Amino acid sequence: MTNGLVAEPSQTSRRVAIAVVAGFVFIATGTGLAELVAPGSARVVVGQEAARVAAERRAATVWNGGVARLTEDRVRERSPVRQLVNPWWTAMLYAGFDEVNERLVIGRHGWLFLRGRVDLPTHPSPRSTGLPARATAALRRRFAACGVRLVAMPVPPKATVYPDRLPEGRAGRRRLHDALLAALTKYGVPSIDLLSEFEKRPDRAVYCRTDSHWSFEGAAIAAEAAARAANVFAPAGERAHALRISGTFPDAGDLYRVLGIGDEARTSDGVRSVLSFLGRPVHELPIPAPHDETGAVVDPPPAPNAPALVCGTSYSGTYGFARYARYFSNQRLRVEARHGGGALGGLESFVTGFFSGRRGGVVPRTIVWEFPAFMAWAGQLRVAEVSALAARLPGVQLPKLAWPDGHTPRFDARGVLGPGHHTVTSRPIHTRLERGTLHHPGDGTVSIRLTGKLTGGPLEVLVGSGRDRTTAIWPPNTPEITVPLLHLGPNGPIRIAVRAPTGPALVDLATLDVVTDLDLAESVAASVTPPTAAANGWECTATLDDAPLVTPGAALVLRIQAAASALQVHLTTTDTKRPPLVATIGALSGGGTAVINLHAIEGATLSRIVVRGAGTASETGVSELRIARAKWPRER
Repeated sequence: MTNGLVAEPSQTSRRVAIAVVAGFVFIATGTGLAELVAPGSARVVVGQEAARVAAERRAATVWNGGVARLTEDRVRERSPVRQLVNPWWTAMLYAGFDEVNERLVIGRHGWLFLRGRVDLPTHPSPRSTGLPARATAALRRRFAACGVRLVAMPVPPKATVYPDRLPEGRAGRRRLHDALLAALTKYGVPSIDLLSEFEKRPDRAVYCRTDSHWSFEGAAIAAEAAARAANVFAPAGERAHALRISGTFPDAGDLYRVLGIGDEARTSDGVRSVLSFLGRPVHELPIPAPHDETGAVVDPPPAPNAPALVCGTSYSGTYGFARYARYFSNQRLRVEARHGGGALGGLESFVTGFFSGRRGGVVPRTIVWEFPAFMAWAGQLRVAEVSALAARLPGVQLPKLAWPDGHTPRFDARGVLGPGHHTVTSRPIHTRLERGTLHHPGDGTVSIRLTGKLTGGPLEVLVGSGRDRTTAIWPPNTPEITVPLLHLGPNGPIRIAVRAPTGPALVDLATLDVVTDLDLAESVAASVTPPTAAANGWECTATLDDAPLVTPGAALVLRIQAAASALQVHLTTTDTKRPPLVATIGALSGGGTAVINLHAIEGATLSRIVVRGAGTASETGVSELRIARAKWPRER
């Protein structure tokens, strides 16, 4: 029947419409009731994701909408209907249409990568490689002062190991990897090149297709490299067991959880069938394991006082890495991994346990520090956290950076912070080192030390300013804190400040000093000639009666007589195959001190030192020059 130009709906059409609406209402109401009466279990998050979620919860308020977003996410994640349907739907999108969420990048043949470990800086920079290397060097020097040798083991991301699995237009950032290792070497940090170790085994699947971590085979290769670097590697003939393949495991890792498929790729035959039908089957990867003489798989515990330790992240805590470490070292290498603790998590656990007296045992001779390389490249290896950790390490009493006549780098006399009684609030009180008074290598050789009695809340000690500021925590009832100088730049003023973030604190500051881990008392003094005119300026030549062998951690320390600019030091060794070391200092004020790292010529004997600068020869020169060894105990 029609009514004008519009046809009236038939009785059948009305019934169909009512049925559709009723069905929609039933599904919507039923879903809501199911989520209310029987909510699903909350999704388990670990590692960096757990840290991100915790940060979002801390920042959430009613006013910024954070509480509403978290509530919505919680309801969505615990929805039983969503948990039932989502793995199937996500598996179909991934396997059939190469569709993934914004946190992932899908590569060739279904390989999955975390976007944050692919979208990294394209070129090395001082902040992506140089600064992390100097921060690591500072830790290495502080651990050395405790009698512990520190070895860095940056783990290359999956995209760097398998750049051919990335989608077209993406790169694996090999240059960043090589630049970081070169910077570590420049600053005297022993390191492990895991990428080269992986490339030596092209027949091994060292990373999982669907996991952000290495595989069992990758973990075994890394553990063997760590044992060698820690000097506890046991040759095959000395090992108590043999490493053989004991089975396989499904390549259905943490990136499936990020994708939304979850553990159903391992536990649900239906989801695995969907993936296989659409051309993305779950692959099986081998599991190497130690076997005894009877063929049984064994997992011996670490020796109680193992002489070496791996401190690391979730990489060290997954896929059997700890078991392989014990196997390749005959139980002389133990592992301390901390999931979700960032690059420094494992080291922080060790320092907290051993050096605070909370844990017994023998301090290891060598620590292998495992951390994901992408954290350094992306700026997640924070200098403030490194400085704070270095400040908590004990060791030798660091001497003042002082010359025999008592001269030290000068603090600004107008600064408020100095020896005496201070009531500290959230507003910083500060002083600074005067401009041109100090040039340092930025590797922890030189530090700022505050001593005194602190009562009330903890203090934040801030060294530097802006992006170059380092923050360390000075706990109450702690007699001193030492903060390493890590940032490089013009020899301008260095600001030192304290503030009380949790409430007023009282500090009776006894000393504020520039200190060093160099043994200046036993340093070798050079005879320096008066300055003579040279091209574009002047130069001095330094000679040593007993030319010293450059030992690990050694440095050249000089004092300028009068203000000078464009300062450079040229060091030549008796090894003709080594190029001269040229160190640029820049400008120093009269009496200014420069400390120069000599790692590039370590193991060689010095033969000639020339200092050059701009200006008139009669107006300046070098008043003193010394070669100082690091004040470290001998290796145990």
